[in-house]
Amino acid sequence: MNKLLKPAIFFILALSLAVTACSKNLLKHEKNKKDISLAKIAVKKELVIGLAADHPPFTFSDEETLTLKGYDIDMMRAVCTKLGLQANFQIIPWKKKDEILNKGEVDCIVGGFSYSDARAKKFSLSKIYLKTATVLVVRESSNYKELDALKHKKIGLEKGSSLMGNITKIAKQYNGFSDIVFFDGNAKALQALENEKVDAVVNDLLFTHYSLHTANKPYRIIPKPIAAYSFVICFRKGDIKLKEKIEEALFFLTEDDTIPNISRKWFGTDLSMVGK
Repeated sequence: MNKLLKPAIFFILALSLAVTACSKNLLKHEKNKKDISLAKIAVKKELVIGLAADHPPFTFSDEETLTLKGYDIDMMRAVCTKLGLQANFQIIPWKKKDEILNKGEVDCIVGGFSYSDARAKKFSLSKIYLKTATVLVVRESSNYKELDALKHKKIGLEKGSSLMGNITKIAKQYNGFSDIVFFDGNAKALQALENEKVDAVVNDLLFTHYSLHTANKPYRIIPKPIAAYSFVICFRKGDIKLKEKIEEALFFLTEDDTIPNISRKWFGTDLSMVGK
């Protein structure tokens, strides 16, 4: 995977220089005298982690063993081991993730949860742990080479995805991108692309490269990215003590090279943003 992902890696490292330092804003403490989030976890000795099952290379099910694996799975397992907790991964409907988190059915959400100012107002978000980019994916056999050629075409997108915000931005710039077709998950969106039900799919760069080079899918990425963005761990609003404890664990796991090694395993190089 290392050689195959090199073009994407250089692209992401370059993009990260242009991304605003929103991680600093995430450090602002939300005062909550009744925050018992960490105490609750300490009592049950378990962290319930919500995630999507079809978002490789971050969180996905192995087709042969049916076990969960991915960058975020390895990262959160390491965090739980560091904190002496049992990692309880729960596959959740992504479009209902906000409701499930706020009801207390999970303690946090990982697996491609991107930062946005709107989400920062609704939830307690961790410091950034990965950066990537939003791209348009087309069929390998298509003639589309630039964003402008797709502005009046059918565009597929996962329901509830924060990437919709990026499409809204380029819609104004290109005076198009209004024909959006929504799907229950990335896998169904990409299948629709293969079946020529849509002309392109909005997706994550690392996710797309993983699909291209591990499943030999007939896709191609439009070279110009739509936007750069960052991944965070999402907690209920006010669960600051739990958030800070997990951030602390991530920092120590970065210092002992655990997190960098997990990144090298999945991406071929250290893309982790923890402590940076």
